[in-house]
Amino acid sequence: MNISHDIGLLIPVLKMDHKEIKKDELIFETLTAYRYDPTYYVKPNFNKKGKELNKPSHFDPEEWGIDHLVGTYVNLVPQLDNYQREYEMAKKLMLQCNELRQEKKIPHEYGSVSLVANEPTYDIQSIYKDFGEDMLIQYGKPDSDKLQYFIQKGVITKNEIDQFKTVVDIRLDFVMMNLDTEKQMLSMLQNRTIQTSQNRLRA
Repeated sequence: MNISHDIGLLIPVLKMDHKEIKKDELIFETLTAYRYDPTYYVKPNFNKKGKELNKPSHFDPEEWGIDHLVGTYVNLVPQLDNYQREYEMAKKLMLQCNELRQEKKIPHEYGSVSLVANEPTYDIQSIYKDFGEDMLIQYGKPDSDKLQYFIQKGVITKNEIDQFKTVVDIRLDFVMMNLDTEKQMLSMLQNRTIQTSQNRLRA
């Protein structure tokens, strides 16, 4: 007798938990055939000389007035953002380096550059087809980005998700930003909330 289960959004919001899969050698070997082609990212590793090059200059904030501190912050943030964009672009360009792809690690004066494999991803649909939902439930975990997508589309609500969450730690961060950035962030959050509400009404 075949029993049909309503798996709802199980497949669309799930990703396989590779750490759990590795704990079971049989499952690890079985699901190897269901992995997608590996993807990689570039990781710079700095030696002592490289760390000295990147070492920030020391200053005593108590010797600076608040206006001087704020003015310096406002001037430096755009430069930092630009450096971060250039840094990320440089790492993407390094992915195209044939030597790095072959050697996986290239030494240089300030350390080395390594090609590191991302955590494997799996063909969820095929795993479900061949093994059923029990395999997904036992070795899968929610994908927060996909959950957020369905929340914004109005398919599910944040409250429906929150009831299954367990608070393990509360992180408190303080972020400085200029007024224009704050306004843009608040406007984006407001627009997202409005869009989510509208999608929920249409769902």
